[in-house]
Amino acid sequence: MAEVIVKYAEDKKIELIKPTKFNAVAGHGVEGMIDNKEIFLGNRKLMEREKIAIDKETENKIQTLENEGKTVMILAIDKEAAGLIAVADTLKEHSEEAVAELHRMGIKVMMITGDNERTAKAIAKQVGIDEVLAEVLPEDKAVKIKELQIDQIERVDLRGRGNIVAMVGDGINDAPALAQADIGVAIGSGTDVAMEAADVTLIADDLRKVSPAIKLSRATMRTIRGNLFWAFIYNILGIPVAAGILYPFFGILLNPMIASATMAFSSLFVVLNSLRLKSVQKYLRLEILLILVILGGLAFSAARVINRESNSQTQQIITKAQAKVVPEEVPISFRHEIYRQRLSKFSHRRQDANEHRRNE
Repeated sequence: MAEVIVKYAEDKKIELIKPTKFNAVAGHGVEGMIDNKEIFLGNRKLMEREKIAIDKETENKIQTLENEGKTVMILAIDKEAAGLIAVADTLKEHSEEAVAELHRMGIKVMMITGDNERTAKAIAKQVGIDEVLAEVLPEDKAVKIKELQIDQIERVDLRGRGNIVAMVGDGINDAPALAQADIGVAIGSGTDVAMEAADVTLIADDLRKVSPAIKLSRATMRTIRGNLFWAFIYNILGIPVAAGILYPFFGILLNPMIASATMAFSSLFVVLNSLRLKSVQKYLRLEILLILVILGGLAFSAARVINRESNSQTQQIITKAQAKVVPEEVPISFRHEIYRQRLSKFSHRRQDANEHRRNE
């Protein structure tokens, strides 16, 4: 605001006189000496601290300007109110659109500012902000953030979760609050102190980038949980099957070729699932196509393995049946010996029979 006031004076060709004494009062204004006169320029808090009276007419003018969304600074000379300087805060481009997008995501939007309550509410009304914390000194912003965090902890929902407090800022005075918040978001055009204290820095000076950052963070966490699920489920299901837990009941064993293909598919799935973060539309169709190809290959391989094992079992059954019905082929010499022995027995039986007839 100081830069704006100086620029306005320069544009109006007003001569600027350097003060002989100067002091900045954080959250209140400035004080100094010009031509041996004590000068005060600031808000009501500064006037109250210096016990400077404000008449009713001046107060009415101040309220009118504040209702228009302007920040009013009171000029006092030698402890007497001498004039008013009103500065209108220019809203950042697309601020209303950014707030509306956060509302669509179910996020409550609040404004914390050092301006008076009338000015803050007037600005908040323009962009649709839900709640205003006004007249907050720079050193108290972090305290207010902490109070919000404690309040949200006390109002934990039925699922045992409290709301997360995020802070978006760009000034030096915002740095403590950015550090205190659960998530600190600094604007890229802001101060280095703010960017150092924040967890996230938006490169562009555009508040609309806040909602995509939140969406990307949520998508990242969903992807991490999904990757962990699929990585574990393959092992939880595959290891017992490979160990033969289903064999006593169904005669199913996991072929090593299928097991290796399944593990490769698990790794490929995790990689493709992570690539969706870069561009969901671009990689989703590719992922579906690859998954179908891999599943088709696995099904074909499994069918071949099952068919091979079935043929092997069938052949074993046939071989065992042939072994029971048809005796194994014996050597020729052994067959001749058996034939000679049988022929000898037959000859002896004939001789015995003939001898028996003669005796009769």
